[in-house]
This record gives sequence, C-alpha cells and structure tokens, in this order.
Amino acid sequence: MRGEMKSRYTAGQRVGTVAVCLVLMLLLSFWLFYEPDHGGLDPSEEQARAVANSLLSADVTRFRDGLRTYAPYTSDSTAAYRRSQPQHQAAAPSPERFPFDPNTADSAALVSLGFRPFVARNIVRYRRAGGRFRNLDDLLRIYGIDSARVMELYSYIAIAPTAPADTTPHRRKDALPDGYTVDLNSADTAELMRVPRIGSVRAGQIVRYRKRLGGYTSVSQIAEACANMDSTELSLAAAHLRAEVDSVRKIRVNRSSVERLDRHPYISFYQARALYEYRWNKGGCIDSIGELLTLPEFTPADVTRLAPYLDFTCPTPGKRHGRR
Repeated sequence: MRGEMKSRYTAGQRVGTVAVCLVLMLLLSFWLFYEPDHGGLDPSEEQARAVANSLLSADVTRFRDGLRTYAPYTSDSTAAYRRSQPQHQAAAPSPERFPFDPNTADSAALVSLGFRPFVARNIVRYRRAGGRFRNLDDLLRIYGIDSARVMELYSYIAIAPTAPADTTPHRRKDALPDGYTVDLNSADTAELMRVPRIGSVRAGQIVRYRKRLGGYTSVSQIAEACANMDSTELSLAAAHLRAEVDSVRKIRVNRSSVERLDRHPYISFYQARALYEYRWNKGGCIDSIGELLTLPEFTPADVTRLAPYLDFTCPTPGKRHGRR
C-alpha cells in the first residue's frame, strides 16, 4: 500500500507543494506587518473633509436655534393669560326678594330668588309628582336645597291654605249594595273586590290565607291576612262580609304528622312536635282539646283559637300505636 502511494505522488510534486506554501506565507506576512507611509493626505481629501465639517456645523447651529426656551411659571404670566381669554360667564345677579308660594312658583322665579337651577327643577318635579308643601319642613326635604337660603326667605314664603279633604267615601260602580254580604269561605277574588276597602291585592291575600287556615270562623280574621288593614277599614269591610263555619276544614289531630300540623298558621313547630309526642305516648289517641292544656307549649288563648280547626276523632283500635 505504501509503495503504491509513493508511485502516485512524485518528488517534483512534493517540491512544488512546499514552494507554493512558502509563497503564501510570505504574502500573508507582508499583508499583516507592512504599513505604507503616504506622507500626508491628498489635497483633494483634505478639502472634502473640510466641506463635510462645515456642513455638520451648520446643521447643528440650525437645530440649536430651532429649540424653544420656556420661562418658569409665574403668577404674572398666568394672570396675563387669563386676562387675554374671553370672559364667557357674566357675574351672577344678586338674588331678589319677593313673596312666593313654593306650590305655584315656576323655576324661573325660584332661580331669581337665589335657588340653584337643579334645586328649582327638583321643587317643580316634586309638585308634578303630586307632592305639596304644607310648611317649612316640607320645603327643607327637597334634595340639594340650601337651608340657609330658605331661612333667609322665611318671611317671604306664603303657602296658601289647602281646602279640607273630602272624607265622604266614594262607592265604586260595582260595589255591593247595602245589606248584601259575601261569604269569606266561598267567595273568589272578583267577588271580594266588590267589598269596600278590598282591592285586588287584599282579595288575593284573603284567598291565600283561607287555604292555609282551612276557612274563616270570624270576619275579623281578614286583618291577619291583610297586615296593613286598620280598624276603620276593617269595620267598613266587615259590614259586607260573613263567615260560614260549616265549610271550615279541620285537621285530624290523631292522624296528622308533625309537618301537617306545622302548616297551620295557629300551630308552631314546637307545638306540633309536642302534640305529636303526647299523642304517641298516650297510645295514638287524644280524646279532647282540653288535654292540650296539660302541655306547656299551649296557652288557654291558643286552645280557644284552635278549637274550631281540630278534629279529635280517634282511629280504629287496631290502628292505634305507641306505648300504653
């Protein structure tokens, strides 16, 4: 193998290769270490450099001259600026003084008296909504009003007296005739709405409470259904109402669960649980309502109120449960 390689690469080729390498090394050394001496710049190059420096100086000068300089803030300059601006708002006129009625004065008159515009609008809106000023306190309730301004104008406020309200009750076109009564335990909402002082809301409340109660035993119980009904309204409505107690639904005490007893408006959860436990301990049958008085959860007033709604019929002996 080595003999074949020697025959392919002759002595002359080796000498040539070494010579070429030496020449390349000489050229590289000359390029790295040789520094020519030009003996100064060419006159044309010096002239071009001088022209470039002059142009650069001119550009710097123009840029510096274009910069603005701002003076520090002074009150005099601010005052001068304000004086140079146009005055769009004129001085507010002094408030006038003249007698006025807050129930009739318009917004322009109220503003001339010294009230702010939005306060004058609030006064007018209050009157449009049906409000009326009866005294000084009513005027002071207006949102945003200046109490000091009101006191200054106190001697100029002249509120006209109001006419006495008509207290005569007005009858609806579909009102019940005199002497006609409606059964609370069978009437629907449309029929109840014909009763004085009972509208759609109260009629619905009466019907819903009747379902929870099992029926009305007294006309006065509608005050429990309508919490906002006063004694005067109750007496006017009671003249056209009656309660048929035969249609009252009763609770079968000896067969009802705690949940069923608790749903009645007159029985609380603790009373329902005490009644159920008493029935269980007794063997599943409570004979009469008087036995409830032995339980501390029931008062005599509770027993009297519950009497029309409880049925103490005992189940058949075979179905009784509990301890004896």
